[in-house]
Amino acid sequence: MSRARVYADVNETRPREYWDYDNFAVTWGDQDKYEVIRKIGRGKYSEVFEGYSVANNAKCVIKILKPVKKKKIKREIKILQNLAGGVNVVELYDVVRDSQSKTPSLVFEHEYDYSLDMWSLGCMFAGMIFRKEHFFRGHDNFDQLVKIAKVKGTDELFDYLTTYDLELDPQYDGILGTHTKKPVSDSSS
Repeated sequence: MSRARVYADVNETRPREYWDYDNFAVTWGDQDKYEVIRKIGRGKYSEVFEGYSVANNAKCVIKILKPVKKKKIKREIKILQNLAGGVNVVELYDVVRDSQSKTPSLVFEHEYDYSLDMWSLGCMFAGMIFRKEHFFRGHDNFDQLVKIAKVKGTDELFDYLTTYDLELDPQYDGILGTHTKKPVSDSSS
């Protein structure tokens, strides 16, 4: 096993909350407080944009994380928080998310693949075509999946669950109901 040449014991000298990503609770802010101006870079798990704060018109950098596993997102956010105040490190003002384009696989915390990008693109197109911003507007993961099932139908949801050998959380028992797939002409309601 190899050992890092520098900072090999950094986690031994830091408190648990510094390195325990599994138990890290993200405090989410409001994404409407920021606007994107232009793309300035990208990485394996994110894209970086120049932006500004709507509240005070101050320039900022917006890092948009790709929808990978929740643990990787938590780790990335925690690392950014840990680096705050360091030399040549941009200050982390806020952490926001867009739950309206969340796919069924993200609700069930599956690994990222390009079908997630296609789902998000489809949500954007549906929103533009039917003039309904945020085609699926759920206030949490449970409500998000119910909104999707009301449009796509519960038969498709159960087929999806069977295909990926998944089980619904018991919390859905009282809120999911039974829904038929809506025809495209009715999808804006």
